[in-house]
Amino acid sequence: RCIFTNLAQRRYFLSLLADVHKRFNAEWHAYCLMGNHYHLLLRTPDGNLQRIMRHINGLYTQYFNRSEGTDGPLFRGRYKAILVDAQSYWLSLSRYIHRNPLEAKLCDSLSQYRWSSYKGYVGIDDIPVWLTTEYILNAIGARNVHERYKAYVDQAVDEGLAEFYGKKKLRPILGDDPFKSSI
Repeated sequence: RCIFTNLAQRRYFLSLLADVHKRFNAEWHAYCLMGNHYHLLLRTPDGNLQRIMRHINGLYTQYFNRSEGTDGPLFRGRYKAILVDAQSYWLSLSRYIHRNPLEAKLCDSLSQYRWSSYKGYVGIDDIPVWLTTEYILNAIGARNVHERYKAYVDQAVDEGLAEFYGKKKLRPILGDDPFKSSI
């Protein structure tokens, strides 16, 4: 089901990310708003993911229903959360998230798509104060980070990551065997 039908709804959703950053100490590292879903890469130092997602999905559903003149739930079931080994997967996961509009054929170039954090990562747009890019960009290197990140995202999605997301029954942990067993 379409969850974003106009610009105001997308802007409101992004304002929720800014609010949650302050209110719940959420670290947003990447995002992409699609037509019928969204992707968020976040770190929750306070272990409050459930509260964060309830806040975002609840307030956004209320806003959407008011703006569309509808009522009832907007999202079906619980959100899909995956615990990720940051050291091993955050860079490739950011590429996966940022390539979503391209893979869905919503744009010919990621620099055209305005509803993701990609343009901030490659230096086209200013980075919102609530978006943390240092961790992922530091993984790219110290020099020419915007150009190097663009070149990295231009490459196809990591085969292992594509296989992970292609599975029907998804185990909610993305990491190597030692990481999984530590969890």
